[in-house]
Amino acid sequence: MNDSIDWDQLEDSIEKIIDAETDDFFVLAEMAGLNPRQDFAGANLIEANLIEANLSRAYLSGAYLSGAYLSGANLSGADLSGANLSGANLSGADLSSADLSGANLSGANLSGADLSWANLSGANLSGANLSGAYLSGANLSGANLSGANLSGADLIEANLSGAYLIEAYLSGAYLSGADLSGAIVEKAQFFSTRGISETNKDDLIQRGAIFEDSPPYDRSESRTPIRK
Repeated sequence: MNDSIDWDQLEDSIEKIIDAETDDFFVLAEMAGLNPRQDFAGANLIEANLIEANLSRAYLSGAYLSGAYLSGANLSGADLSGANLSGANLSGADLSSADLSGANLSGANLSGADLSWANLSGANLSGANLSGAYLSGANLSGANLSGANLSGADLIEANLSGAYLIEAYLSGAYLSGADLSGAIVEKAQFFSTRGISETNKDDLIQRGAIFEDSPPYDRSESRTPIRK
């Protein structure tokens, strides 16, 4: 036990947090005597309940958030670079302009999440549910999206250069202006996608992507990702 702890001060801080009429992450952290810009980097928040929490601009680089409940949370502009969010529930969360470079989001539920202009370069999104997500202007260069569900996602002007889209499901996705140069698209399903020119479509088919009018293939080998 640390004898230097001021128990009266600690009790006072806890009471202030309980009685606080705000869910603002920064305000609550400061009430606890923490620096929200520094003290949560690398924090262990595995399976934490942060539903609809206001974590805007929070510094969570390298934090452990696997299995965390973050549906509807505000993480706009947050630094989550290198964070472990595998299996986390981020459905409907606001991650616009967030830094998720190198983050582990494998198997995460990001359905309907706002990831516009987010940095997801080098992130692991394999098997993630991104159905209906907003990814316009997002940087997904070099990201692993193998087996990911991107049905109905907004990928307008997104950077997918060098991304791994093996067996990804992009049915109904919006891809106008998206950069797919160098992306690995073998067995990726582009059914009813919008915004792809015929030239780009032919190029993607040559690289192994599947469209409705692609040459015959064994549909038993195609896999629609499980919707979480």
